[in-house]
Amino acid sequence: TWSSTNWSPGGSFILSDGNLRASNANGTTHGTSKSTQVTSSGKWYWEVTYVDITTPYAGIWMQNTALSSVYVGRNASSYGIRTGAGTVALWHNDALVRTIGPTAIPNDTIRFAYDADVGSLWIGRNETWLEGGNPAINATPQVSGLVGAWQPAISALDGGKADTNFGHGGQSGLTEYSSAGGWFKYAPPAGF
Repeated sequence: TWSSTNWSPGGSFILSDGNLRASNANGTTHGTSKSTQVTSSGKWYWEVTYVDITTPYAGIWMQNTALSSVYVGRNASSYGIRTGAGTVALWHNDALVRTIGPTAIPNDTIRFAYDADVGSLWIGRNETWLEGGNPAINATPQVSGLVGAWQPAISALDGGKADTNFGHGGQSGLTEYSSAGGWFKYAPPAGF
């Protein structure tokens, strides 16, 4: 779940639905939260459904770095995906790294597969891993070379709203994937 203690509650950022929905009605200040799970080894998979695609950012943030009222991807300690402005875009250090996918629409699911043992992060949109990535065979990650412990992270601003699934179930349209040990909308890659 998202942490209500390891967060920066900028604007009117709130966590609800068991700390799995992040939203913010404020138009000027981002709110950000890291997950309660630290990913220092092993393979991890999670899904974020963008209920409102204008301003949620989701991604990964270095564990021992402070949060502030900035979005995921705004500093050197995080990588974030933004689905606003008609594309799926990767952000890092307050700069657009590149556009990695086509136009996103409300209720699209952004998928994350993180292999902490090799420091690689893959990003997918609905059933497709973007840019030809394939986490099951360690091919074409969107981010590589991550060192140390990282945590999933989420930000929201100006009506942004996103629901997260870490495999816990409790949402409609999920299937149990016993090999991954959880309930997901899309099949996790082999080994995750």
